[in-house]
Amino acid sequence: MYEWLLTGLSILGTIYNLQKRAAGWVIWTISNLGWIISFSMKGLMAEAFLFSVYLFLSVYGIFKWWPRHQKENAS
Repeated sequence: MYEWLLTGLSILGTIYNLQKRAAGWVIWTISNLGWIISFSMKGLMAEAFLFSVYLFLSVYGIFKWWPRHQKENAS
């Protein structure tokens, strides 16, 4: 059940990113953390490392998109 929730969050994050909504990166960050925990608990360290890279990229996306998103909503 836990993996289905993470899958749903990942899909929702993708949909938000396609709509150029900064919240998509926040959703991705949450789901990536969940995937890292899930894979680590199962001993799948290569996948946990991959999602650690995805986590870094999603946090980077937040910092790159959020200021632009704030400016667009202020106008």
